[in-house]
Amino acid sequence: MSDLPRESDRPLNRKSLAVLWTQAQPSVAAFIRSLVPDYHQAQDLLQQTAVVVFEKFETFDHARPFVAWAIGIARIEVMRHRQGRARAGLVFNSDQVDRIVRAFESMDTELDDMRDALAACMNELPDRNRQLIRLRYGHQMSVAGIGEHVQMKPNAVMVALHRVRNALRVCIQRRLQRGDAPA
Repeated sequence: MSDLPRESDRPLNRKSLAVLWTQAQPSVAAFIRSLVPDYHQAQDLLQQTAVVVFEKFETFDHARPFVAWAIGIARIEVMRHRQGRARAGLVFNSDQVDRIVRAFESMDTELDDMRDALAACMNELPDRNRQLIRLRYGHQMSVAGIGEHVQMKPNAVMVALHRVRNALRVCIQRRLQRGDAPA
C-alpha cells in the first residue's frame, strides 16, 4: 500500500477550500480586473490563481483571512503576468499594486462587517419577513412564486419585500454606525 494520502482522506480540506474560495472569488476577481483591463487575460489570471490556491492550500494559515491570502497569490500571478507583458504598454508599478491590495483588504473587512450586520438583522426579523427574504434571495423565487407559496398576492409580496429590505438597510446602517457585534 502507498503511504500517499488518498483524496478521500482529505474531504474537510477540500470542502473548506471550496467554501473559502467560493466566498473569496468575487473579491479576487475584482482585484485582478482592477489591475488587468483585458477581460480574457483577467479571467485567465483568475483561473491561474485558483490553481495556485488549490495547490498551496495546505500551507494556508487558518488564523489569517483567506481573502487576503488569496489576493496575495493573485498579486504574485498579476506581477508575473506584468513581467511578461511589460513591453505591451501601461502597467502598474509595485507601489500602485500594493495600494490596490491594501484597498481590497480593507474593503473585505468592511464587507465582513456588513455581512455580520445583515445576519444579525435577519435574526431580528419576524419569521414571516425572514421567510420572504429567504424565498426571494436564498431560493431565487419569483414574486409570483413566493405569493403562491405563502398565499399572498404578488403585489402584496412586492410591497412586503420592499418594506423588509428597507428595514434591513436601516438596521445594517444602525449596527455599522454603532459598531455592534453580531447578536
